Amino acid sequence: MPPLWWHRRRQALGGRMSKNIRVFYAHASGDDDKSIAQGCRTIRELVKSKGSNVGKDLKISVICGRDDFKIHCRGDWDAWAKSIIKREHAMTRKPYYDFIVIPTQYVGRATAQIVGHAVKAGRPVFLISTREKEDGEVVASLNRITQVYPYDVDDWQGGYKCESARQLPLPFKENEDGEQTNP
Repeated sequence: MPPLWWHRRRQALGGRMSKNIRVFYAHASGDDDKSIAQGCRTIRELVKSKGSNVGKDLKISVICGRDDFKIHCRGDWDAWAKSIIKREHAMTRKPYYDFIVIPTQYVGRATAQIVGHAVKAGRPVFLISTREKEDGEVVASLNRITQVYPYDVDDWQGGYKCESARQLPLPFKENEDGEQTNP
């Protein structure tokens, strides 16, 4: 049974508690700290906005691959890649990462291993893509990755391609606020 403070906080929030979401950001090993921080910020803002669009208060933790590698790698690259998918929260026994985000469709060997293990395990992997609107505003979106395969076996830094699922057209259009409306 949850402690008393938990029930009081839940009542104060009107029965809604915020959900903690952990995201693994699988960036390239050669990315500089500034671009990694920008990628983490973009992911955090995107997921938070998607949650607020449906009335959810989300707390998002984006952990970059470099930080996870420093903490959890024990010399075996393959074991570290598998641990990202198999790692569980010590108290809840739920997967440590809720989903994985990659910044580009073409990835290196380590990221391809992580994505491959995740797809096989049925864990969500997303490609973050950005586009600029006519007014100069940058809009980010997440596309689900369904497979990864080598397309240049000699290039271990970018020789793997991640394929995303085709988005089927829906009878709804998204307005400027990100809400679904009938056409």
